[in-house]
Amino acid sequence: MPVHHRNGIFNTTSAWEYGRDYVFSHLGGDEIALQYSDYDKIALGHAQYIDFAVKYANKVAFIDTDFVTTQAFCKKYEGREHPFVQALIDEYRFDLVILLENNTPWVADGLRSLGSSVDRKEFQNLLVEMLEENNIEFVRVEEDDYDSRFLRCVELVREMMGEQR
Repeated sequence: MPVHHRNGIFNTTSAWEYGRDYVFSHLGGDEIALQYSDYDKIALGHAQYIDFAVKYANKVAFIDTDFVTTQAFCKKYEGREHPFVQALIDEYRFDLVILLENNTPWVADGLRSLGSSVDRKEFQNLLVEMLEENNIEFVRVEEDDYDSRFLRCVELVREMMGEQR
């Protein structure tokens, strides 16, 4: 579920996935053109998006993608982790990390190349492994339809904020 759906309900800010913007603005929309040297630039741009969202938030800010995900793409595509991305993983800690299961149909958006069920499962396992290695607590959202996922995420955020429903 897109971040903008959640921030509309909570009347707050969000940080979009900077990696997508970077691939389109710097690489002509071709994710395959990513190189190891791009990941620090992506992470820095994403940090700026996050800082802006947090600065202007109304109690809560929604962050589309964390630095663990950026690092996971780096590890998957480049075969190694990036120290600058790791520094941001260590620096930026979030109050709630939601991991959506890969149990909805793949949407070919022309950018991601991990669309097979095997690739999706392997990447999901890599995310879990890296979250655990970095001592990041997360909540899995396992609902397999978009409406139920959305409602579960709203519920989790309200719980985090101490709101009763």
